[in-house]
Amino acid sequence: MCLLDRILRWDQEGIEAELVVPEAGLFIEDGAVPAWVGIEYMAQAIAAWAGCRARTAGNPPQLGFLLGSRRYTSTRSSFPSGTRLQVQARCELLGDNGLGMFACRILAGEEEWAVANVSVVLVTGASRGIGRAIALRIARDGFDVVVHCRSRVEEAQAVADEIQALGQQARVLAFDVADRAAARAALEADVEAHGAYYGVVCNAGIARDGAFPALSEDDWDQVIHTNLDGFYNVLHPLIMPMVRRRKPGRIVTLSSVSGVAGNRGQVNYSAAKAGIIGASKALALELASRQITVNCVAPGLIETDMLNEEVVEHALKLIPAGRVGRPEEVAATVAFLLSEPAGYITRQAHLRSCRNAVRSMPEWDVYAGLNTKLAAPAQDYELPPNYNRKTTRSMGKVAIMSVRATEVALREAGLFEHPVLRSGRTGVAYGSSSGSHEATGEFGRMLHEFTTDGISATTYLKMMSHTAPVNIGVFFGLSGRVYTTSSACTSGSQGVGAGYEAIRSGKQTVMVAGGAEQLDATAAAVFDTLFATSTRNDAPHTTPRPFDAGRDGLVLGEGACTLILEDLEHAQARGATILAEIVGYGTNSDGQHVTQPSADTMAQAMRLALEDAGLQPAQIDYVNAHGTATDHGDIAETQATAQVFGSRVPISSLKSYVGHMLGGCGAFEAWMSIEMMRAGWFAPTLNLVEVDPRCGQLDFITGQGRELQAEYVMSNNFAFGGINTSLVFRRWSA
Repeated sequence: MCLLDRILRWDQEGIEAELVVPEAGLFIEDGAVPAWVGIEYMAQAIAAWAGCRARTAGNPPQLGFLLGSRRYTSTRSSFPSGTRLQVQARCELLGDNGLGMFACRILAGEEEWAVANVSVVLVTGASRGIGRAIALRIARDGFDVVVHCRSRVEEAQAVADEIQALGQQARVLAFDVADRAAARAALEADVEAHGAYYGVVCNAGIARDGAFPALSEDDWDQVIHTNLDGFYNVLHPLIMPMVRRRKPGRIVTLSSVSGVAGNRGQVNYSAAKAGIIGASKALALELASRQITVNCVAPGLIETDMLNEEVVEHALKLIPAGRVGRPEEVAATVAFLLSEPAGYITRQAHLRSCRNAVRSMPEWDVYAGLNTKLAAPAQDYELPPNYNRKTTRSMGKVAIMSVRATEVALREAGLFEHPVLRSGRTGVAYGSSSGSHEATGEFGRMLHEFTTDGISATTYLKMMSHTAPVNIGVFFGLSGRVYTTSSACTSGSQGVGAGYEAIRSGKQTVMVAGGAEQLDATAAAVFDTLFATSTRNDAPHTTPRPFDAGRDGLVLGEGACTLILEDLEHAQARGATILAEIVGYGTNSDGQHVTQPSADTMAQAMRLALEDAGLQPAQIDYVNAHGTATDHGDIAETQATAQVFGSRVPISSLKSYVGHMLGGCGAFEAWMSIEMMRAGWFAPTLNLVEVDPRCGQLDFITGQGRELQAEYVMSNNFAFGGINTSLVFRRWSA
């Protein structure tokens, strides 16, 4: 595998780039014979990345490779006809780290070069509304756009003109997505003329609302033909050209919350949108091995011409944010799914409707005395074939979620099966409040019924407090140090902090850091006995309500989150995509009470993180709050934050979306803080209508969220026992 380190030069004469490749990719067997195939792939990768295309004719496409006095040439039909690339490569081994550095130069000679189709995205229904917002947003992100319309050619051309004013290429393509023959003809002609697309956004759609008994055949057919048949009509002619590119690609489809939950007066629309979700998930399975991701965005009510005032008035009563969404908010989600960091996200339906993940838990009705019947359980997920009985026999749900999250993170970081993992230089810092509850229950049964039935050789391995980090280490063959950060709500953030300190001290090069938690009624009972859980059992969408005067307690969630931390020089040497830099970490304890928090020591933890980062409070642009929606916790935390930052700092709580993930929340919220910083948009606190006057005076983000270019963000977590953590991240700019 070849990794792009940096571009040295890029102009009309050509491109110079540096790459890092494993030694195994340089030489065959005894290290004496160059592995020409590896060099070939490397050169193709540079050429494709650079997006160079020669506008000449008459010469077959060729790649030439020069290493010392040897040369290798091959033809590649994936390059446009008339392209001739000559690659000169210089190879040298760098020290004893098993890595080699190629300095490569692609020579254009006297040919004319232009940007290739690797950055082109088709957006259907792009003349107005959500489609227009998507087209403009992705153009700002550097994509060229094919602006599709059915009949509004002038409006589509206006969008194309706006895109060109942003410095990107754009062209208009007009056809009816419901007309299969017309769609195929237009798309095949465009691909023939310009090449296959990198991405497709299937946005075009219509609505014909009405009660089902009064729904005409024409209204049914038009909606199904446009919204659902359009999926086939647009994508079918484009899939094989995208596959033949032999490069990563992206497909994003637009569904609706109506396709998830249904909607009165929209039987036709709900049927079509539900079909899009199912079709997207199925297509994702077919294309995943081709590095083409397929994801579906399912917005709630969005300000478009398709809305009618009566529907909006009724819907606003059910939407916690008290507003409809904006096209730009949907566009931000689509832009992320088209981006490089989204390369491992596929087969997901993303909701952008200001709704939380909380639902009623009727399965908890069997527990007498349990007051809360609310939670935010993780969605169902499928495990790859390598998660079999043999590899998971020591894992309960906590460990399985942790291992799977780690695999996803390692792949996205480009470290999956990398030699550094087994070198002793990669460690684990990971935590959860406890192991899996089913295993704990078997030992409880032993004490209650005086029998060891149900206890096996692996029961304890699933129950033990260090089940997550140990199973991560075994599954991936990590032989570095292991930190078990089992500290309730700060397990994940202490994991990230411990990993950061291990690398900074020079003890480790890479750290797998994070936290996890499994949802169980026993955990709910812990907080229930303290009167700290929400009992809005009949209105799950209205709770939790961090910082709100009407809050009545927390709601539990579950999940796992893994962050890959790496020494900066090592990451840069292998060409890693860096998301952010950890610059500060502070942790301490109250030393006063197990369950009553102290604002003073919370504030001190934040100051410790600022001191570690060498920053002043005024340099922090956003604070991600612990924000559990408990009475004492919210008051103490906000007063502590106000002590450090005054009233100016923007702050919000993500637990209003996913509940309290306990051991997993610190890592998850750190990751989301990084992603919001990268996107330049920070989520509001849901259900925050009236700030509790006892809370500290802060700039609470509500309503539509906030566009904000942040350089530094802080993420805070606080746990039972008076354990406090604060992490500071810096936006990464190469």
